[in-house]
Amino acid sequence: MTDSFPDPAGDSHQHGRSTLPLPQRFDATAAAARATAYLLLRPLPARWAHSQAVAAQAGRIASTVAPADRELLVAAAWLHDIGYAPLLIDTGFHPLDGAIHLIQAGAPARLAALVAHHSEARLLARPRGLLNALDEFPAENGPVMDALVYADMTADATGKIISVPRRLADIRARHTAERPDLFAARCRREPRLLAAAARVTLRQRGDGPRAHLPAAGRGQPGSGADTGAVRASTGHATS
Repeated sequence: MTDSFPDPAGDSHQHGRSTLPLPQRFDATAAAARATAYLLLRPLPARWAHSQAVAAQAGRIASTVAPADRELLVAAAWLHDIGYAPLLIDTGFHPLDGAIHLIQAGAPARLAALVAHHSEARLLARPRGLLNALDEFPAENGPVMDALVYADMTADATGKIISVPRRLADIRARHTAERPDLFAARCRREPRLLAAAARVTLRQRGDGPRAHLPAAGRGQPGSGADTGAVRASTGHATS
């Protein structure tokens, strides 16, 4: 992962929307991410409810990623849908709009890239003509992205916790009237989303590859030692 993005204060950003006043230094903690998401998404109650549920799910499965990445995972979960915020809409593609805002605000490049590429956004960017813009953000594969997919795909549009197949069926039902190429792209990403969720389940059970975790961090999934700090930082119970 490299921080090869334009200077947020420079003129190389091609989109012309106005943004929120930018802090001098972006706070990438889970608690600060929660506050940012709340400020941006409070005009959208259902989207805010979904984001709360996704963050709670991320905290619950935080033991599937390396200890150093747990705060990042939960922060990305809080922020993954901020591109829906009325103040941030530019391209109309929420993963890209959210990521652009984060980079402009001085967020870590890796956090912005997780938001940009969450839930196989690249497949949806192509029919929108936004693939080149999205590819300015390096795509990440591995336990953190898998966990973010799992968290997003187990919380429905209103914040209810559901299975991944039910979530995918709900997405299909809500998008049947969209352009055929967009709907086809949405369907093509389903096997990848299911595979990511399956890998998370294996890591939770201890049956999958866990080389990213040091021996001391391979406790039982859901143990207090693995997730307690992340639970506290989300401000929500994760059971």
